[in-house]
Amino acid sequence: MLRLRALSGLPRLLSGASCLGAASVLRLGPGRPYSVKRRSYWQALQRWLRGPPTPPFRRPCLVGAPVLRAVAAAVPPEQVRGPEVQRLVAALVAALRRADAVGLSAPQLGVPLRVLAVEVPERIVQAQAPRLRLARDMTAVPLRVLINPRLRVLDSRTVVLPEACHSVPGFSACVARHRAVEVTGLDERGEPVRWEASGWVARILQHEVDHLNGQLFIDRMDSRTFQNLHWMEELE
Repeated sequence: MLRLRALSGLPRLLSGASCLGAASVLRLGPGRPYSVKRRSYWQALQRWLRGPPTPPFRRPCLVGAPVLRAVAAAVPPEQVRGPEVQRLVAALVAALRRADAVGLSAPQLGVPLRVLAVEVPERIVQAQAPRLRLARDMTAVPLRVLINPRLRVLDSRTVVLPEACHSVPGFSACVARHRAVEVTGLDERGEPVRWEASGWVARILQHEVDHLNGQLFIDRMDSRTFQNLHWMEELE
């Protein structure tokens, strides 16, 4: 999932961590401890009674989850309108909006299928400074669901901009992406679609299709630009 907040540098990112005990703290050598997700005893009891969550998850998987490194399988066209795929699409859209993200893929919810969703509300575009909107060629996009997308490069020139991802929370790095692409596939109704995109939307599509192929932005990044988005806070 391509994360807008890291690109804009505005609100803080939510840090992801494993779910341990109610007072668990992880220390990586001397210095300030890194807190791990806390859970009350009541929450722990509820989790024990319900058992572990099953896909599609409510929140994106974090780097380290094997599903993020697997090549997702195609959805049989005759199953697109079936209940399982429709449930996945609904979960994907709900998680996309819950995270206030602009793109999300099914593998990020633990489902290794070639399904992704993209949505760029006008409020997100307008929240950026004019110079940033221009530099990133940002435009609003209504919700689009793509099943079995195939990506073709239309403009091989590349643009380098920072990217981040909810599956690698708290970090960003500069990534080179093609200026314009074409994506073909099926929509959530099983109808053929063809989408030409440029600028920031093309970047989102390339980021999400990478997820379907088991790749993360850290595989394409300029490693010299890799940064913890909270590094200044750690100096306080």
